[in-house]
Parts: sequence; C-alpha cells; structure tokens
Amino acid sequence: MQMSLLAYNRSLVKLVESRIERFVDEYKPRYIYVYFSGGKDSSAVLAASTNCCPEKVVAVYNHIVGQTHRLNVEAVIGVVKKLGLEIRRIVPRNPENLRITLLQDPPRPGQLLYLVVRSYRYGLPYWDAVKKWGFPVPSERARNGVRWCCSEYKEKWWYMLPPNGVHRGRTVKYNVVGIKRSDSPHRAKTWRTMINIYDSKSMVTLAPLYDLSDNDVWSLLRSYDLYDIVKKQYDVMGESPNCTLCPLMPLHILEKAVTKLPTSYLEMVRDTIEKYGVRGSVSEYKVSKWIEIIDKELERRSRQ
Repeated sequence: MQMSLLAYNRSLVKLVESRIERFVDEYKPRYIYVYFSGGKDSSAVLAASTNCCPEKVVAVYNHIVGQTHRLNVEAVIGVVKKLGLEIRRIVPRNPENLRITLLQDPPRPGQLLYLVVRSYRYGLPYWDAVKKWGFPVPSERARNGVRWCCSEYKEKWWYMLPPNGVHRGRTVKYNVVGIKRSDSPHRAKTWRTMINIYDSKSMVTLAPLYDLSDNDVWSLLRSYDLYDIVKKQYDVMGESPNCTLCPLMPLHILEKAVTKLPTSYLEMVRDTIEKYGVRGSVSEYKVSKWIEIIDKELERRSRQ
C-alpha cells in the first residue's frame, strides 16, 4: 500500500530528528551551532534541531551589509519567532571584537546569534568589497568554485565562535548545516556521509538532509508549519536572498530576481560588475551574462 503524504512527512521528520539526536548523543557537545540563512534547507534543519534538542541549539545567522534582502530578514525573524528562539543581535566592529564579545558573554542554547557583518578584512559592505577584489564568481584560478565572498562574510566570522565540545582530545566546534548532496556535483562528491570531520579546522559537522531532495525539504517545512514563512522570498526572488544576488545564482533565477530590485540598485550592480569584473574565462562569461540580463531589464523599464 502506498504511504500517505501525511505518513511520509512524519517519516521525514522522524528521520531527520533521529539523525540530530544520534549526533548529539554520540559526540556530546555542550550545544550545537546550527548555521542558518533563512532559506529552505537551513530553516528545516533549525526546526528539526529545535524540535528534538531544544536545550542544545545555538543558531547563527549572518546579515551581510549591502547584500542581504529585506525578504530574507523577514523570513529569518518569522522562523525564529515561530520556533521560540531569542534573537541576540551583534554588530561586531571586527572579528576580534566578536571573539571577545562571545568570550565575555558566551552563546546560550535557545539563542539566534544575529551577526551583522561587513567583510572580514577592511570592514567593507559587499559592493565596496567587489570594487576592491572583483566580482566573486569561480574563475580559472579557482576551478573548485572558491569565492572570496563566502570567506569574507561567513566562514571567517564563524571561526570566531567559541568551541562547544571535545573530539579526540581537542576542542572543536560541533555544527549542523542544511547541505544536501543534490545541491551540486561538488556537494555530492564531498558529502558521501552525513558527518564530516575537519581536523584542520577543528570542526565536526552534521548534514542531516544530505540525501534528501528539495521536495523533501518543502515537506519538512510544511510539517513544522514554516512553509509559508520561508516560501515567500522564493516566490518573489526565485531563491532565498540572504545574498541578494549570489555569484553562483543560476542565470534563469537571476532573470527573475532582477525584476524585483530597484532600478538604482541594478544600475549600481551593473556598473560595478562591468568595471571591476575579475579575469578568467569562466568569470568573463558569467560577468557578461549578468550585464546582459540586467541591461535587458533596465531597457524594459525604460520603455514603460
């Protein structure tokens, strides 16, 4: 007999929550960092973690100055309020300031660390950083898709979070993320199991959605009554706009997103990319397509 939709959704919830519970039981962290962008995957992971291990969850959200869209902020606040987490807003002057702040007042389970961040180096808003380093698309010099933006606005700030457990006699950070193998060929290659242990970074990371599909994730969000809160930003922008125009955004999504952004913003983006675009065959192609799509939208508006 075919499983009903309700039964299937319940089985998904049980599957994901049991993975998180086993992770906590096996490694015994003081708490777990749940990296949260306000998108569908991280919202599902945060809901599952909060539902099964409320006494263990410290959520972490990075608001990128100059790049995070208000729809994403609305989704983040809506999800966090629904889950009953306390929002702790921190605007660090620099990474060392964040480290000291969290040393003096450590993270507590039940909190969302709402980090308002500029670039790790120099403290630049996103588009000012583009003017300094060029548009951060994968280039011939970084065939694996490495982008300076992720390091500058997310990863390097996360390094400042205090350790929350011990692994093999070393202090480490225990993390939970919304990564899925179906996200990309690179993800499929690097996430062959749910748990990755990064000795060089002193991190142990669980990806409880690693073998799920996008449809499975939306089903999870329905089960946690978060679907409408999270979906709005996708309906408008095409995807979660934590990074309003992510350098890895597919071109068909970009075509939708640019129709929702102010003309002044599009002109600034177009002019900045055109002037400061990085070199390399992959980069040049994508930069040219971005400019083409934005110019097409600006031309459409001029005719109205």
